[in-house]
Amino acid sequence: MYLFDVSEIISCSMFGRMKQSNGWETKTPRAIRENLFIFMIDGSARFYIDGCYYEISAGDILIIPAQTVYQAITETTCEYFFFHFSGKIQKCDKPHSISNMNHKFSFHLSECIHDQIFFDLKIRDDSVFNKIYASIISCIEYNSSMSHTERLLMDTEFLKIMLLVGTVAEKSTSQLPATLKKMIVYIKKNLTNSISLSDVCAFCSVSAPYAARLFKQNLNMTASEYINSEKLYFACELIQNTSMNISEISDYLGYSDVFYFSKLFKKKFGKAPTKYF
Repeated sequence: MYLFDVSEIISCSMFGRMKQSNGWETKTPRAIRENLFIFMIDGSARFYIDGCYYEISAGDILIIPAQTVYQAITETTCEYFFFHFSGKIQKCDKPHSISNMNHKFSFHLSECIHDQIFFDLKIRDDSVFNKIYASIISCIEYNSSMSHTERLLMDTEFLKIMLLVGTVAEKSTSQLPATLKKMIVYIKKNLTNSISLSDVCAFCSVSAPYAARLFKQNLNMTASEYINSEKLYFACELIQNTSMNISEISDYLGYSDVFYFSKLFKKKFGKAPTKYF
């Protein structure tokens, strides 16, 4: 695994789209001056990097650190986008855990204390493919009519790409199953609706017993308890930061009965929502 320092401004010195045919590219191993990012969109190629072979095809990402000796070849054709970019990349041990998901709803964002992302040289993750491709399209637009601001936007867009790459490594070290994380995201997106376990299961295409088991084993609560917990923490934020009354908050969070909402609130926090301050 590799570590990339994102505490300093990243600058792209080259960007483009290339198509290579049989016999490409390097006859002898060479080292590049800057980091190289490759996003393969068609065909396949084989890279020899620092003593290891990497086969990449459409949908794969390959990152080659600066000053790393590499060699590349395609036996058919391949087409790819590339970036040459600045920044410090170094090899490191795989961390046991990179990120922790905050399950408690809050308007206040958790403090960002890390200035590094982790990744493997070869990356493939279908969940970030479309997001990265969309960012590359944005880079093409910025590059076509480059102004000072658009140049900065392009570098910022590439930083976004690298951060998306970092999320792939986070998934591989996360303690939560991918299906549970998908359910959590769905719940957080629908806190102002009346949602149930069946709604969550339908969205994620899983059975109710399986979903219930995921919540109990990983969060030590039922899905309904988790949904209500998130809604009630949301209610706390609304009480403190808005002028909404309790009836309006109850309705806003999808509760049809304000007395039921108040009962849940008091059970969780030990006081009625009217006395929360």
